[in-house]
Amino acid sequence: FALDTGTGRCLWQYRLPASEYSFKVATEGTVLVGLERIGFLALDAVTEREIWSRNDIKSILAATPGVVYGCGYPGGHGSGSLLSALEVKTGKTIWKRRLAETLLTGMRLLKENAGGRDASRGTGIFGTWEDGIIAINLGTGAVRWKFRAGPFRRHPVTVTEENRVVTLAPVLRDGRVCFGIGKRYYVLDARTGKLVETRNIGRA
Repeated sequence: FALDTGTGRCLWQYRLPASEYSFKVATEGTVLVGLERIGFLALDAVTEREIWSRNDIKSILAATPGVVYGCGYPGGHGSGSLLSALEVKTGKTIWKRRLAETLLTGMRLLKENAGGRDASRGTGIFGTWEDGIIAINLGTGAVRWKFRAGPFRRHPVTVTEENRVVTLAPVLRDGRVCFGIGKRYYVLDARTGKLVETRNIGRA
């Protein structure tokens, strides 16, 4: 459902054909929703009208879809992940790639063309179920680098200022990827994936 942010009044409700496993994303007047074992659909954010749907992305969409300059990047969950690049307006597939890792967190964007609006030169950074981070070329779906800290059998998490851990996407800052797993905090070089720093943060 959609709410008026000023009053809290419900503007519209839409009954989904299946449970949704990932968070919904609103972009450019469109709401993107990943449906468990069913597919992916796009709704008009104003009228709730279904714009398009895809039933060929049937794995559990655990990672919140990333959206960059008119392209959506839903990542599936299961025996590896099927990561796809879709046009937000039409649902057309630009590329899709099967990954060995399972994407768990939403995407963070590493911009590589300062001031531009071309997603093809960007890199998407995801946390994975396999205790690590993976960087994807958003133009082709190719893996640029990956880092595995575990195995710890814990979800990749970010660290708050109070040193608590939460299952959110990694943080990008000053050319670094920052995240925590279990009791350790990690800092990677965002362009190469090389470990810059790691330290113990206490209780997980």
